[in-house]
Amino acid sequence: MFDLPLEFRLALCMLAGALAGSLVNFGIYQFAWNRRPISPWSRPAQQLLVRTWADCIPIVGWLRLRREADFHGRGFWIRPLIVELLTAAGFAALYAWEIERQSLFLDLLPLPLPPPGRLLAPLSPALLHWPLGSHYALIVLMLMATFIDIDEKTIPDQITFSGVLIGLVLATVQPWSLLPGETF
Repeated sequence: MFDLPLEFRLALCMLAGALAGSLVNFGIYQFAWNRRPISPWSRPAQQLLVRTWADCIPIVGWLRLRREADFHGRGFWIRPLIVELLTAAGFAALYAWEIERQSLFLDLLPLPLPPPGRLLAPLSPALLHWPLGSHYALIVLMLMATFIDIDEKTIPDQITFSGVLIGLVLATVQPWSLLPGETF
């Protein structure tokens, strides 16, 4: 997989980001104290049409759910759509920054530095991808917490406790996934 063209890998990252954005939206509406039946995975109100599998497709599903605007309010679908689009773009951008440019490790290397993209040639690509996966997982949790906090001024324990636990486990299992910084 590591020898695939960069464009294809970025497209895979965008697809994974769109799916992760759907997970973020699911978490926003599932873990909120005041749950709203906006999510395509929740049971719709009786006045609405039955939702289909196509309504659950990332990005496209929110465009299809515009038909429920009379019930949920005008523009209810815009924020979830933007969350999925930006998560997709963000996953691809983080991949390009961490893997292709290897910028996460710039502070760890002695000067003078070779040009970006050639920095860590001796390291295996799999080793470079491990931190990326943990960063993706923590980004998903942070996005859920952020948008629930914006809506309700509170962060649910399901996200707080699981996020701390996941972060501690990832830092223990793969300490190289931590951000570079000062050593004490």
